[in-house]
Amino acid sequence: MRRRRHLLAEVALIVAACVSLVTSCATTEAPKSTVVATTPTTDLDVDRLCDVIVDVGDATARSSLVATRHAYEIDARTDRHAAFGMMLARSTPDERFRAFHADRAAVRTSSVGVLGECLVYANWPRMGAEAAAACDAAVALVGAHSPIVQLARVDSAITHGRDAAAAVALADAALVKAPGCTALHVARARAVATMGERSASRTAWAEAVKAAPKCFRCLVEQAALEEQLDGGPGGRATAAALWERALSLAPEHPETLRRFAAATAGVDDARALRAWEAAVKAGARDYPTLLATARLSSTLASTPAEREVAFGYARRAADAGKDDPEARRLLVEAALNKGALDDAVVAANALLELIADDVIAHAAIARVAVGRGQMVEAVQGYDAAVVSLGDTNAGVDAATATAIRAEQRGLLERLGVNESKRPNGSVTAVANQVQRALQNLWRDRIKKKGATKGGVLTVVVETAADGSVATTAVKSDAVGDAEVAAAAVAWLSRATINGGARRHTLEFTLQ
Repeated sequence: MRRRRHLLAEVALIVAACVSLVTSCATTEAPKSTVVATTPTTDLDVDRLCDVIVDVGDATARSSLVATRHAYEIDARTDRHAAFGMMLARSTPDERFRAFHADRAAVRTSSVGVLGECLVYANWPRMGAEAAAACDAAVALVGAHSPIVQLARVDSAITHGRDAAAAVALADAALVKAPGCTALHVARARAVATMGERSASRTAWAEAVKAAPKCFRCLVEQAALEEQLDGGPGGRATAAALWERALSLAPEHPETLRRFAAATAGVDDARALRAWEAAVKAGARDYPTLLATARLSSTLASTPAEREVAFGYARRAADAGKDDPEARRLLVEAALNKGALDDAVVAANALLELIADDVIAHAAIARVAVGRGQMVEAVQGYDAAVVSLGDTNAGVDAATATAIRAEQRGLLERLGVNESKRPNGSVTAVANQVQRALQNLWRDRIKKKGATKGGVLTVVVETAADGSVATTAVKSDAVGDAEVAAAAVAWLSRATINGGARRHTLEFTLQ
């Protein structure tokens, strides 16, 4: 009996234990599943996100990532597309990845983080393996056919596989299912351009422009190719229109302003000059831009104020290109146009330090000398300029060369110097010929000036071995008439004096 009671007690304990165990199992919370949902989902409008990606790419081309990021920050808290743009507009791939990674951890219900990681890695050259893993995670969340995932695969094919043809094929396939994704159109054009065929690239960028009319990068790429493939007026006109459209999106972009100005110059110079000036104002301070601005500004200047502006640009160009004679020549001409004679002489002498026989410099010195009544310097300046011109005009345009020669002839006629009657013979014969010519000129000068006492003009000349006069200098001038002294220098510099290389001091008495 005692044994039976003991068995019944054991059974009761076992039953109680089982009841307790069942109760415990029924009240314990089941562990949360760690399996990621396989149903594709996204909280973003794909076409809008594509536009954001294009916008950030344009910001990179415009060097305006910081401004673009700040613009997206305004709505980032309430708009996930803006949040995506804000993170994608970070300055470096590492910063972009960290931003998307943090967002992925903080907002697990959003696809922003996972799509951002996929896209950043796809464009990060040293992250090929990571790109594949990141995009696999994106596929698990939004599906393999997501346009953003396909975009990342196009970018990765270029960045990591270096296979432009494969990238084009991926883009074409993706566009069949998502023709409204502007970023895919841009990526396709980029892939075609990577293949290196210019005509195909031009077509691809043109198609991207049709799909994304506000794509700044697409417009500038197409414009550049138009210029390369059609250098004629048609190509320039088409390119100019594209540059102008790009400027409507980025009015202060220096490079686009420069390219638009270059495409417009010669067709509408006034618009071209405004574009050059805007480029300089926007920060394009490089020498080619300053030179082009100065050149066109000088060409179009017609008022004192405009000439002042042109001179300022010319000076800046000359400062930026100290070793380039072209900028120095432009500064000389701008100074003359402005009437800044001292500046013109300084610029001309600086130019002669670069090129000792520069035509423009010598002619400028001669013109200033005429204006100041320094007739000896005028004769010497024009003589040097015409000698430098030679028979080929020394690279000076025909109109300028003709003008310089005409100015010299006019001065010689004014001084009574006849090029066809150059003095030749002994020093006495040469002196007598020059004396007669000077006396005739002096009589004319007396009639114009009135009574004068006259005096002695002393000139020193040095001859070469063949008797030609190498140098001429006025030693003293008691006559005090600039034109008579200049005439003496002009006549003697054209003389040939027998006796070889010598130094002669000649005196001319005028009364």
